[in-house]
Amino acid sequence: MRIIMIALCPCVLFLVMLTSCSRYIDKVNRGAETGVRNGFFIFYPDSNMLIYTSSVGLSRDTEKMSPEHFKVMLPKGIKYYEITNSTDFSVYYDGRQAIWIRIDFDKNLRRDTIYNPTQRELDSLLESRPIVQKSKYDITAKAFSVKRKSVLVKKDGAIILLYNIKPNKYGQFYKSVNSFSFIK
Repeated sequence: MRIIMIALCPCVLFLVMLTSCSRYIDKVNRGAETGVRNGFFIFYPDSNMLIYTSSVGLSRDTEKMSPEHFKVMLPKGIKYYEITNSTDFSVYYDGRQAIWIRIDFDKNLRRDTIYNPTQRELDSLLESRPIVQKSKYDITAKAFSVKRKSVLVKKDGAIILLYNIKPNKYGQFYKSVNSFSFIK
């Protein structure tokens, strides 16, 4: 937190301005044990939950589909998020860290698996991501770091990418996304 003081003339006037060096969208007062609902999110003092439910139908050519409903715990410290076409969910954190969830409507994913993707696979996956608007949090603008962890988690009909996660935060991020489940 920065404190700025300005002194003027002989008569001393102090102007105190408090600004936050970084703002989080998931800030919650400690007393909010039941959580604070904001759209698809519930923000708790120690964690966040994304519960995606939508009744808006989707179409692909002439095929009509219903969006998949799911829930997942997410770490605190969310800076920005995007939800695109009921299929792509991006959540951005400090230090170029991101979680990206893609829902596979074709249900091509049958086995649950976790692995470290190759650089080529990461690039291909990131290029396939729909971009609604350019922002400073765009996952494709984040430089890949070999000192960080990037892991693909495939669960039922979802691909979850933990991207550029700091080693000391990896356990927390992995535990959170491992809670992913579809809501029937």
